[in-house]
Amino acid sequence: MVKLPDRSIPRKLLAILKVARRSTAKTVRDLSLEIASKQLLEFSFFKPSRTSHPQLGYSKAPSIAQKVRFAVALQLMDDACRLRITARDVETDVKGTVLFAERTRDLLDAAGADIAKVTATAMKLLSKNPLVLPTSHALYAELKPADLSYRNFQHCLSILLFEPDGALGAAARRIYIPRTFVNQKPGEIGG
Repeated sequence: MVKLPDRSIPRKLLAILKVARRSTAKTVRDLSLEIASKQLLEFSFFKPSRTSHPQLGYSKAPSIAQKVRFAVALQLMDDACRLRITARDVETDVKGTVLFAERTRDLLDAAGADIAKVTATAMKLLSKNPLVLPTSHALYAELKPADLSYRNFQHCLSILLFEPDGALGAAARRIYIPRTFVNQKPGEIGG
């Protein structure tokens, strides 16, 4: 499996679960504040800078709360921030990625946008004249998943990119294209 990027959605979920395991937080807000105070690499970004030295910034609690709510939507934890999975389920990146992909598929299925529909819609968009790129926004607009926000849909697609035997690959700018080759690495497209 390809190494997960430090700031990828699966890494952020792993970090959330690690903090939640030891936390006494009872709400999404409290857990988000605790994560924000730790200034974890997974929730960092490079601030725009006029100098040649980029500065590292860290996400604030409201931004982190979106990812915590996504973890709740995936049923990794409940609304009171109690874990619904064991530490062994996510002890490695591979196990975590597989679990997240399974839960993501369940979430998409419940919303009426299973992976078969996503890949079929991506192919349909690519075959339109003029061509429509299968971005997360275009796929969401086309599929109209029930009870699934655009942000969570986007997170779902991001997770499926890193699934070891997944059906999606991505090009630059998050254009989601169905994988067709058996030996293709997760997150890549092309032959």
